[in-house]
Amino acid sequence: MGWVQGRVVETPTLQELFNLVYATRAVDQSGYIRYLNWRIYGEEGLAGRRANVWVMKETRTVTIAYQQEPVAEYRVVLAPNQREREQVSELRQFPTPYHAPPRLWDQHSMNQLEWRKVYRVPRRAMHRKAFPPPVVQLPLLFA
Repeated sequence: MGWVQGRVVETPTLQELFNLVYATRAVDQSGYIRYLNWRIYGEEGLAGRRANVWVMKETRTVTIAYQQEPVAEYRVVLAPNQREREQVSELRQFPTPYHAPPRLWDQHSMNQLEWRKVYRVPRRAMHRKAFPPPVVQLPLLFA
C-alpha cells in the first residue's frame, strides 16, 4: 500500500464536517425531541436524557440514537426552496431496552388512539438581544 497517498486531516476539521450531520437533543417526558420545526418521537423510556440526531443527506433519513444505538429512523423529503415545506414521515422503530413505563389503560384502548410520532410545530420566535437602557448624566449642582 506504499503507492496509496492521501493527506492528513486535522481532528477539528473532521469534527466540523461531521457536526453538520450530527446533533444532540434533549428527550422530553413524552419521548419526543425537537429538530428544526419538527417534533419527532424517539422513545419515552429515554425521557430526560440526551439523544443523538443523525441527518443523512444521502439516504434522506433522520435517525434518533442513544449511546450510538439507533432508536428510530424517519424519512425526510427536503423542500426545493424556502417557500415549500419539507416532509418527515415515520420509517421504522428499532427494538430497544428503553421501553416506556407501563400505561394506565389497556392495549386495546391504546390501539384506538391516534398517535402521531412526527408532527410540525410552529417556528420559534426570534429573540432580540436586550440592550440596557441608556444612562443619562444629570447636571451637577454647584452652590
